Formats: sequence, C-alpha cells, structure tokens
Amino acid sequence: MDDQIPLPPDDAKSDGQNTDTLSTNENIMGFALLRCSEALYGIDIKWVREFRPSAIVTPVFGMSPFWVGITALRGNLYSVLDLEQFLFSGMSSAEKQNQVVFTAVNDLNIGLLVEEMEVIRQIDHQSITTVPSASAKYILGRTPDHITILDLPILFADPRLKIFEDQPANQMDV
Repeated sequence: MDDQIPLPPDDAKSDGQNTDTLSTNENIMGFALLRCSEALYGIDIKWVREFRPSAIVTPVFGMSPFWVGITALRGNLYSVLDLEQFLFSGMSSAEKQNQVVFTAVNDLNIGLLVEEMEVIRQIDHQSITTVPSASAKYILGRTPDHITILDLPILFADPRLKIFEDQPANQMDV
C-alpha cells in the first residue's frame, strides 16, 4: 500500500533525518515525488535536505546548459541542475515556475530544479519494477502508478555532470 504524506508549508524543510519513522515495514521507503515535464519522479528522501519554492541562482559562465548555476543554502554551495533539461536534452524548467530540491549525495551538494515537489510518499520497494530504457542506468524502476524512481548516486556519477576536468597537480597553472 502506498501512503501519501502531505508536504509541510513552503517555508518548512526536510532535512533527510529520521526517515525510518515513516514506516515500520522494512520494504516501505519514503520518496519525494518531483514533477518534471509533466511526469512524476521519485527520489529517496534520505538524499533530500530541503526544498524551496524558489532560490536565487547565480549563472556560471562555461557550464553545460543543464547546469543552471550555483546557489547557497545554510552556508553550503549547491550546483543547480535543471533535471528536466538533463533527462530530456533540450527541454528546460528554467522558464517555468519551479522549485529547487536540495540534495546531498556522496559529498555532492546538488539542487534539482523541478516544476514541483508534490508530496512525500511511502512506497513498497517490492512494488517497483525495472524498466528497459536508454537511461536505465540511473532509473531504479517504476511503480504501478507510473512514478519513475531515480537512483541519485548513479545519476550524479554520470560523466556529463562533471563540471570541471581533474588536472594532475603537476599540470596545474601556477
């Protein structure tokens, strides 16, 4: 059974802690549901730190088009990724009214620009089925009600998201 938990007010936050209080069943996990390109995506709430209806994002010259820029949240810098443009190459949420979902995965602070963060929902992990697709490497699967579950650690490891090339220390300009 999938249970929905209403979102807190816009100025509230989700710090990603105490997610195990959502359910006592070990197969039930909490997912933040994000709307992009009129489709619903779920991300494990353990990666979500906070969400905001808007954020001041500073563009950075020379970044790929799916990187909107950078923003600060509570003293931490976040690169802001236009999730819709990244997933669908060319479409963009930047012109629409949007929200930023702040995530932290493996020492990466990334804000996801999405159309809307809808709800936090409990989903039985066993109800998620795999889907064959070109982007399947970062898609965990799909729920019976057509929510695509994203694997953020795999998505954030995508080489297209690399902002700066690593240079060996002996080749850096001094």
